[in-house]
Amino acid sequence: LGCLSLLPLVFLAQKENQNARVFQLAIGVQCVGLAVFFLIFGGYSIDAWRYLTRFTHNPFGFDEEWLFWLVGHFLNGALPNPWPVKVLSVLAVGLWIAAVIRAIGFKRKDALVLGLALLPLMPAFFFAMGNAIRQGLAAAIVLHAILFFVKGKKWQFGTLAITGVLVHQVSLVFVIAGAFVRAPRKLIWFFLITAPFVSFGVSIILELWGINLADYVRYGYRDDGQYHYLKFAVYFIMAIGLLIFSTKREVPNHIVLLINAFALTVGCASLLLMYEVPFERILLYADVLLPIVIAMVLTGL
Repeated sequence: LGCLSLLPLVFLAQKENQNARVFQLAIGVQCVGLAVFFLIFGGYSIDAWRYLTRFTHNPFGFDEEWLFWLVGHFLNGALPNPWPVKVLSVLAVGLWIAAVIRAIGFKRKDALVLGLALLPLMPAFFFAMGNAIRQGLAAAIVLHAILFFVKGKKWQFGTLAITGVLVHQVSLVFVIAGAFVRAPRKLIWFFLITAPFVSFGVSIILELWGINLADYVRYGYRDDGQYHYLKFAVYFIMAIGLLIFSTKREVPNHIVLLINAFALTVGCASLLLMYEVPFERILLYADVLLPIVIAMVLTGL
């Protein structure tokens, strides 16, 4: 993975002497390398046993996310453990790769090589694609839905959005963020700035009536997040920086809309800033946008 992340440096250093075959080779190595990583190391995460156990059950016996369990149940009948989980991880990262290629395109060679190199540097690559696979797969599906939406293709957006929600219910938050990418910038700024105070304010108000907000927030009682305030600071600053950059500099319209989606997703996660795990889980959806946005911004400077 380190070699894949360093590949853009080699590519850019030899940029003047490269032809189309070198570019195609670089993209091919990146795509295959990212997929092979999960074929080799996937299926052994802390949650893998839970998926593999549930795949043996009736997929329609679960109250939610039955599409994911249906696919897992089919794979369980066709493949030995832990290959069902490996295949789903490869599918998730494969869809993510395809989304990066769709958004950037083959004409922007530098940006595409850089975008693919950024994938393994994102927290979602390991946590969502390799462990919380439902979320990783749903994030990749909804990302494709958002890419359709920014091009005005609404029925494709709706179809893939529903598919993503049937894989992981919480992806509805990402769908909502994608649906409002054309909202006025002032409204996006207002939402992003005020969102971090919502959970704290609502919790204080509800406590006056003896209501604990954590009772109604999934994983609200879990406090095993990893530096979640630091993550908030980093992503909040990135969202502000990208919004300012896309205002001051000329940026392709579809990238501006993806920046809006990133800022809105960070805002949605910040609504639950008081709760470590719920905040971090929603923030992972913002990760899938970053390779596209950062690559386009950096190569456009």
